[in-house]
Amino acid sequence: MAAKYPSIPDPTIDPASLRDSVLALKQAFEIMSGQRGDPSSAAVLPGDLSDTKSSIETINNSLGGFLPKSGGAMTGLLTGATLPLAMAYDSGATQGSFTARSSGVGDANLAGMTFLNDAYGMKMGVRADGTFGWGGWSRSTWSFYQNHSGDVVMAGNWTAFSDPRLKTAVSRIGGALGMIEKLDGVRFTWNDRSSFIAKVGERDIGVLADQVKAVLPEIVLRSIEDAEGNTYDTVAYEKLVPVLIEAIKELAKLVKR
Repeated sequence: MAAKYPSIPDPTIDPASLRDSVLALKQAFEIMSGQRGDPSSAAVLPGDLSDTKSSIETINNSLGGFLPKSGGAMTGLLTGATLPLAMAYDSGATQGSFTARSSGVGDANLAGMTFLNDAYGMKMGVRADGTFGWGGWSRSTWSFYQNHSGDVVMAGNWTAFSDPRLKTAVSRIGGALGMIEKLDGVRFTWNDRSSFIAKVGERDIGVLADQVKAVLPEIVLRSIEDAEGNTYDTVAYEKLVPVLIEAIKELAKLVKR
């Protein structure tokens, strides 16, 4: 006895209906190939095959605006059954990436993404000149951006938590002037080992992390690894401000004597 082919619903733009239609089609093909039902009936074409063919054509027409598994252009919304919507490479549950591509120059040709929460939205993207940042739509064009050299510019202020209600064991920084005297403000040229931060050959000013670490180890942090697995000392320069404040006070007392 020939295996019964499943009824294939007419798909609509509704993803659930489309998914049910594709599943029914899969079952029908499995029956025809002998993977389901009576294998001897695999070559038997039932009288209602024309209905199946019609459903297949309807599904193909409905798939016009959807992204095929092999890739291509997609229109409309990408939705998922869970929140958040997860993207993974192959079958890896913890691996995934998203690539946004564009061409052309200027703000009108960003490669990026747009975020919208009810009435407020903003964009995040990169321009052809290497400028990356976010802004636009509900706020200024570039609220925050980083150029290709790593310089950061923002429309507002960069702040850190400093409310005294969040702090205990507060005390003045003692010997601040002595700390500052042990630090050298230097001019220098970035050498070849700085290639992973794209600074080679650039003239700059700053301090030396080893000197800072000797008197203020809490403001020296390690970098991420470069291509060879090396890490380097970095300095939280803004943390020198409170030391300078106390050093100036100590110096002022010496001047007034």
